[in-house]
Amino acid sequence: MIQMYAIISDLHRGPPKDPATDFYKNTNLALFLQVMHLKDIRVILNGDTEELWVFDQCDVEWSNRLSTEAIHRYVFAIVTGNHDNVDHICGRETVPHVILGNDDWLVWHGADLDPWNSPPFTWIGKAATVTVSSFERLLHRPGLSSSWGSWIDKHLSRGHYADAAGRASYKSAAVERAHAFGCKGAILGHTHHFVPLSAGAGYGNSGTWINTHKDVLFVEVDER
Repeated sequence: MIQMYAIISDLHRGPPKDPATDFYKNTNLALFLQVMHLKDIRVILNGDTEELWVFDQCDVEWSNRLSTEAIHRYVFAIVTGNHDNVDHICGRETVPHVILGNDDWLVWHGADLDPWNSPPFTWIGKAATVTVSSFERLLHRPGLSSSWGSWIDKHLSRGHYADAAGRASYKSAAVERAHAFGCKGAILGHTHHFVPLSAGAGYGNSGTWINTHKDVLFVEVDER
């Protein structure tokens, strides 16, 4: 049987009214999940569904309850990300990875390949996230230019991830890990940089849903 999967990641959901929130698509996400369910396309959330380095999980899930309910009902699997910090999201148990098809693709968040966002240096990434969020709350106050918030997102929030995404060693390590699992390639999140799936390269990245982004990585596998 041929099965289609839709992989998204790095939503970093936070309370919508908090100035530090970069996720604005509560309704969009709920509708997307409903449509995928109707089309029999299985959705995998590939890590960092929540922004729990900054926000409380109960506040996040209650204030985004439309998408929280949709995640609970329609998502096929939820992979743990480094910003999630929990083993249950939206009433669903999270998993460290998913293998698609007959050992075709290894799907996992990939933060453990990033030395600044994995033990023993996780505190550095967490401190940077909290600091940037504090700046965002300050600069998004009424009367202050929104361009400052855009500058922070471009040069601070995404700067490190852009560096990770551009490193050949990051991609090669991902493929090497996939091969160790007996898979032909890897599908990661974490970097916030969408990379279309390529069987030849053995690597794809599900991007992000923060700010204006709504990246979706579709993959079709033979599960016979």
